[in-house]
Amino acid sequence: MTFTPRTAIEFGFGLMLVIAAVVIGLNYTGSSGLNDLLLGVLSLGGILIMAHAVWLMRLREQ
Repeated sequence: MTFTPRTAIEFGFGLMLVIAAVVIGLNYTGSSGLNDLLLGVLSLGGILIMAHAVWLMRLREQ
């Protein structure tokens, strides 16, 4: 896999989104359904961004 600055930034940003969702979820008391949904969307967005970064690295491999 070819590691480029763009993929590093994308992967780091996605990882920060996932970590932020986990930290917010652990620190938030009185969780509601809407809050859980928003945190799920936040972490899913981070996972998708990280997956795109890995896809870009694999694409440059060929």
